[in-house]
Amino acid sequence: MSSMQMLINHELLQRMIFEKNHKCKICVESKFTKPSFQTIEKSSGPLDLIHSYIGNLKFVPMRGEKKYHITFIDNCTRYCYTYLFRSKDETLKMLKHYKNKVENKLNKKIKVI
Repeated sequence: MSSMQMLINHELLQRMIFEKNHKCKICVESKFTKPSFQTIEKSSGPLDLIHSYIGNLKFVPMRGEKKYHITFIDNCTRYCYTYLFRSKDETLKMLKHYKNKVENKLNKKIKVI
């Protein structure tokens, strides 16, 4: 407010009437903070939470013309499985293969992917 008043006094701005307790909507919105991402705590047991990532091997020559990879990481144990495949439409097949393999091995169901 004082800076604005000084500019008015030097005739660099037109005369305005200021309300002392008025807050500009844009000023108030600019001071808002974004809520942080939901934190996921380390799960209590294996297969409680599985992270997955699909990547492109565009610049890496692979035997068998494999172009993509999918990675599954157990949040509790940090154990990682990686599968290579030719096209993205094989993703569901890789997920089912991973699911059957780990659920049979551990006698436990996956809770969240």
